[in-house]
Amino acid sequence: IGAYLSSGVSPEKLGRKIKRIKRINFPEPKLKDGYLIGEIIKFDRFGNGITNLENLPPFEYVQVKRYRIKKVCRSFMEGKENRPNLIKGSFGFYEVFTPKASAKEMFNLKIGDKVKVKLKK
Repeated sequence: IGAYLSSGVSPEKLGRKIKRIKRINFPEPKLKDGYLIGEIIKFDRFGNGITNLENLPPFEYVQVKRYRIKKVCRSFMEGKENRPNLIKGSFGFYEVFTPKASAKEMFNLKIGDKVKVKLKK
């Protein structure tokens, strides 16, 4: 679009005018009692739970349901099978995943499930 506009094409020729913008309420992580509390906001087509956590301070563990995750993986294949794992996704948010399986199905994850980060003291 930028290339067309910079070459003199009028915005009207690129599509119809936006009449109304829909605002999406994006939950912000909260600090409470030594935890950073985020949540799952979306699932991708592989069943990975995308959280609203962009940055993680030093932590002892990350809790998803009854599971504790001790480290952030560098690749999807580095994760432990049959357990939830954590990785920084391509859009900059942390994701809960399981190698070769759907974390959503395997752990019955839902949008809104809490992801609790126990902060180091």
